[in-house]
Amino acid sequence: MKNQRKAWLAAGLLALVAAACFSDPTSDLRSGPTAITVNFAAVSVAAGDSVTLIGIVRDNQGNPLPVGTVSWTSADPSVAVANEDVLAKAPGDIFTRAYVRGVSNQAGVTTVTVTAQGVTNTVRVTVLPKTFPGTATVTGTAGADTITVQRPAPLAPLVVTFSAGDTLVLTATPTVTFSATSSTVSFGALSGMIVSRTAAVIKVLARAPYAGKATVTNLTYAGDANTGPIDIASLETDSITIQHARFRGTAAVTADPNFGANTLFTVTAAAGMTFDASSSVALGGTPPVGIVAAVPATGVIILSRTGTTMTGISPATLTGVHYVVRGALLGTSRIDSLRTGTAGLAVTVNQSAFPGTITTANGTGDLLDTVYVNAGGGATFTAASSVVTIGGVPTLIVGTRTTTLLKVLAGRGASGQVSITNVVVAGTTIPSLSSAGTTTVSGTVTGEAGEPANDTPGGVTITLGTAAAPYIRYGAVDDGVDIDDFFTFTLAAATNVTLSVGMVGTGGGGSSNPDIDLYMCNTACNALVGGTGGGTAANPENLAVTALAAGTYHIIVEAYDTGGILGTYRLTARGP
Repeated sequence: MKNQRKAWLAAGLLALVAAACFSDPTSDLRSGPTAITVNFAAVSVAAGDSVTLIGIVRDNQGNPLPVGTVSWTSADPSVAVANEDVLAKAPGDIFTRAYVRGVSNQAGVTTVTVTAQGVTNTVRVTVLPKTFPGTATVTGTAGADTITVQRPAPLAPLVVTFSAGDTLVLTATPTVTFSATSSTVSFGALSGMIVSRTAAVIKVLARAPYAGKATVTNLTYAGDANTGPIDIASLETDSITIQHARFRGTAAVTADPNFGANTLFTVTAAAGMTFDASSSVALGGTPPVGIVAAVPATGVIILSRTGTTMTGISPATLTGVHYVVRGALLGTSRIDSLRTGTAGLAVTVNQSAFPGTITTANGTGDLLDTVYVNAGGGATFTAASSVVTIGGVPTLIVGTRTTTLLKVLAGRGASGQVSITNVVVAGTTIPSLSSAGTTTVSGTVTGEAGEPANDTPGGVTITLGTAAAPYIRYGAVDDGVDIDDFFTFTLAAATNVTLSVGMVGTGGGGSSNPDIDLYMCNTACNALVGGTGGGTAANPENLAVTALAAGTYHIIVEAYDTGGILGTYRLTARGP
């Protein structure tokens, strides 16, 4: 029994020694190659690009062995090829490296097999297109492009013909298709206008002439049973040349009864297109019209619009220009920019100027240049909202605005076209009309015929208003040139008198009282009857005198500490 136990112990020790030797990579007892591992089980690569695969031969303990003679092969070389790196062998022959290059721009899936020391492994290779694999055709080689827009029954299809060179047609492949709802096409920085789109074909228009590669988004490669469908964010086409899509309708310029010859612009849609409330027309540029933003932003002022016709007027005279139709509907697709296509469709449109009269009030007793904008020529104002600018500078409405008169206070030295908003002509409210000529407002303060009140009592005679309808007058003084403005009034009987003066806009430059002050004196103006006088900060801006005796009095508006800056004021005077 003792000897049997010794035999078992010896056998156990031998097994331990053998096991220890088997796991020792330097031992002669290690097994031969049983597998070759690769750094990827599956890879994706774009056509023309390469990916690196590395294979390592191992025994059944996972120890690396020299790779020896190696072969890398592709099951379908038309999809991808595999080439062993024979120029930069691994030190000690510890691994094998191969470059797998995508070949087919049509996309595909193949298997790359590596074999070394009698063992093999495979890698699935998916090749995706690097550029759009379908066709990109600009109409023009064989003629114009006819687009059929299918509409829901019972509406008949729309058939529209675009000129040669207007339309880019992208045709997908059986395996690489578009999203029928979200694929887009862009030409450089500008997105194209999709006029029809399915999974197989997209037709798109350009917003400006373009030469280069177009980009299409949201494609899908069908893949195979192993990969499933694969989304492709975007692909570029080969270089194409396309022009700004052109409007196939007509344009005409005729006389308008309110604005004269060559002022009424009419554009008529071609068959298959319609207009709606968002449609408009812009004028400007010579062919080819550039990027949409370069077209005058004011565009044509639309007077009327139907499903097939738009009429309008232009705020400026434009000679020999082409027009751009915006927002035309092709079926349910909105085509936001179509330009005219031939020189014969260039038009000349005269400015539609404000048909009323515009006069300044110099010499009429107003203390400032007051501008009178009178309606006329069939035009009226929107009493609640019409405003006036001179040379782009806003003015102040003075007095009551009406549908026939806007009396405005202009900034001194203002000059330029007079523009009036919300002018009603023949029942249509026009957002803005400008005068044909310019109006200039004087920049002087003293010596002006329109300011007889300067520094001299009795210069301007007024009648006090009532609480419901006070007397209101605008003026301007400064403490460097025009010291005082005088207004004279006469009372037939003792009367309660209320006066107030307030700044219009920004006051003067002084620190203690940077505005203008108000006081009142007797007939000879040698005694004050309201206010402290003397150009002090204590002068009030509101005066109220109870039972002022009958007689003649002078209201004095005095500049005080304005730092020589013109102060514009509003004087209000009330009787009982």
